[in-house]
Order: sequence, then structure tokens, then C-alpha cells
Amino acid sequence: MPHREKSFATALPVEILHDILNIVSEAHSDRVITLQSCALVCREFRQHCRPLIYSTVQINFPCFKPTKADYSVASMTPQTFALLVQKHHDIPRFIRTLRYTPDNNSRYPFGPAFLKALRRLSHVESLTIRETRVPNATARPDTCGAIIDILRLPSLKHLVLRVGHFPVSVLAFCSNLKTLDMKVSYDCSPEFITGALVLDHQALPKPRNLTTSSIIRSPFLTSPTVKTASPPCYGYDAGADWVPIVDSSYLETLRFDRLTQDEFIPLVERLKGCQRLHTLALMGHENKFVSWSGLGDLLESTRIRNLRLQFHPSIGPNPGNDRVSHWIARTDILLGLLSELRPLKRPSVEALFLEVHLPYHFISVASFSNWIPDPALNFRCPWSRLAEILASWPRLKQLVLAVKISSDFKNRNDLDFLGTYDFSRELKGLLQNRFAELVDGSGVNFVCTVVGK
Repeated sequence: MPHREKSFATALPVEILHDILNIVSEAHSDRVITLQSCALVCREFRQHCRPLIYSTVQINFPCFKPTKADYSVASMTPQTFALLVQKHHDIPRFIRTLRYTPDNNSRYPFGPAFLKALRRLSHVESLTIRETRVPNATARPDTCGAIIDILRLPSLKHLVLRVGHFPVSVLAFCSNLKTLDMKVSYDCSPEFITGALVLDHQALPKPRNLTTSSIIRSPFLTSPTVKTASPPCYGYDAGADWVPIVDSSYLETLRFDRLTQDEFIPLVERLKGCQRLHTLALMGHENKFVSWSGLGDLLESTRIRNLRLQFHPSIGPNPGNDRVSHWIARTDILLGLLSELRPLKRPSVEALFLEVHLPYHFISVASFSNWIPDPALNFRCPWSRLAEILASWPRLKQLVLAVKISSDFKNRNDLDFLGTYDFSRELKGLLQNRFAELVDGSGVNFVCTVVGK
């Protein structure tokens, strides 16, 4: 008579087992270790624990030290992952979230077993690639092909890219993305991939949420160890790389970091008329963004409810002089923003987050004249003008004004002489005074912060 494993779990309904394991899985710090311990109790627990243990898999290389967050998920090396999938054929269908840290170091090669294991994944909903560059598609086409197979999955909904180099053209395979978080420094699309894709309107991804930044087209290296570059691939023009990558008509939220002036113009033209867009964050690049021309037309043609703007109204130091105290703040950049906001007829903005970076030396002097560079011009304080404009916005419910003051850390004597804390408090009081009528009259929730950095 065969031996039958006996356990109290055999008498429990499946619903109760799930409730027990769900409570255990909420212990994020030791989640995987606790679930693995439960799996040793009996066969029933092991059967129900496995989908929870391997719902999120982190693939690291031996050279990466595990972080505290790695202990809350199933973290393993590529070799361990390959053995796991080879031994347990049901594991791939449990994996919903895959976090992948690739490495081009020849000491940790990609074996065929690992690539085969990647290709067996069929239910991945979220893919994260971070910290290092994606394997070179020319030197390692099999690895790049395995990643493309995951991008082709109809189940893939969320994609996070935190890499220096990435073949951006392969995003055309991501047809069902809802969230694309793409921080890629260089587009290294090889010619054999770019030429094989037809980037028409129907084939483009249609994410609802997009986070991106400047992407520079780079020559494609033939090997990770070779310093000389092959002939450059012809992908996207610098400054508008994201434009042909996604179908912007489906966007609901967009955040663009390190936005330059050359990128702002095509961005505005692309977003005009996007009626689904309700959240927009434009984070201007330091010293490379000086004009908001076109923002007003964009706000008029869309229904943006949450607007976040970050800019640096300053000019960098002269060549050979890197002292922040010699920077010149420009009120015309802020006034240019006001000229775009003033003529709005029916602004739909409900929450405005305005982040201004100012050089320390200028604002410490100009604050006494309410940021008027020349008294002979005889115009009012820009902050007062901004308050008057926002007072006419009927839907505005929240205003967050954050001023960050850049300090010259190379000149401690200047910093000690000016006194960071006292001036920050004075400037905050000045801003609160300018916006007092806006807060009292319309009930807008106003938050003001002034910090040095």
C-alpha cells in the first residue's frame, strides 16, 4: 500500500489555504523565505506556495550584491534560473513580473540553457531591465532575440528600462503596453533590426503612461570590449527620439525628464489634440531650456488636469569660471511662462506643481527688490503676476511651489556669509505673502517650499 502524506492542510479548503498564504506573502521583508518555509510543510502548501513564490523573479549576476529588496522576491542567477525552469516545467507560467539585470562581462556568459529558459516565459506582465546595458545585439544576437520574444508577448503590459544602451527600435514589438518607463541614454538600434521594422501608425505601441527622457543615437559597437565603433545606425533624430516610438494619441500621463529646447517644440506639436492626456510633467534641462513658447496652445487643445513644470531660469557661468555665485538668473524665462498661461480661456488644470531652480547669489540679492533686475523697468514682481493669473483659473484646487537654491559648495566663505537658513525663510515668507490672496479668495490648497542644495 503506497505511503500517503498526511497533513492538517489536506482537510482545509483551498480558500483557507490561500488566505493563510496571502497573509504570509504580505510580509515583504522576508516574503520569499517565509513562503519557502511554508512549502516544506506539506504537499498541499507546496502546491499553492509555488505560484506566489515565483510570481516575481529577479535575475542577477554573481557580481551584483543583493539588496534588501531582493529578499522579498525570488532572486537568482541566470544559471539557477535555467536549472529551475529545466527541472520544474510549471514555473514559467507562474512568472508575472521579471526583473532582469544584464551584464556584458565575459566572465558571466549567457548559456543556451538560460536563453531557452527565457523563451519559455509566456505569461510575463511586467518586465524591468535596469542598471547596465542590454546585451549587444550584434555580438550576442541570441540574447537580444530572447528579449525580443518577451517583448512580443501579448501579456506584457508594463515595461521599465533603466539602461545606458538599448535598441529602441525593438519597442515596435510591444503592441499591448499600458505603461512604458524608459530612461535610456543611448539608442543603439542595429541596422539589421531597424531596417526590418515597419514603424507605421498601426504597429506603434500605445501606452497610457509614458516616462522618458532625452535619448542620443549612438554608433553600435561590434563587441563590448572593442573601443572602435562600426558605422552608425540610422535610427531616430536626436531630440525627438520618442516621437516615432509610441502612438501619443493614447497617452494619459507623460513625464519627460531633462527636456531641452530642441525637444520641446516637436513634443508640443505631437501632443496637441491628445484628449486622453490628463497628467503632464515637463522637467527642463539645466541651461538648455529657455522658452515655454507653445505651452499655452498645448493647454488649450488638451484637457490636462495635473501639470508639473520644472525649469532653471539661469545662465551657466562663463567659460573658465564654474562658480555658481557668478550665474545670472533670468526673469524673462519665468515671464515667458506667464505669457503662455495668461491668455488661456478655459484652463482645465486642477493641480499645478511648479519647481524653480535659482542660483544662490542672485536670488539672495534680488529678493530685496522682489526679483526685478532693473528698477528702471518698473514692472511688478513675477510672483505677483503668477498669482493673478492663477486666480482666474476656476478649476485650480492645488498649487505647489518649490524653489530650490543652488549653492556654491566650492566657496564655503560665500555660503557662510549669505546664510542659507535665514534667506530661505525670508524667501518663503515673500512667496506666501504674494499668494495669500489666491489662497484666501478661492480656497486653493497652497504648499510652498524653499530649500538649498
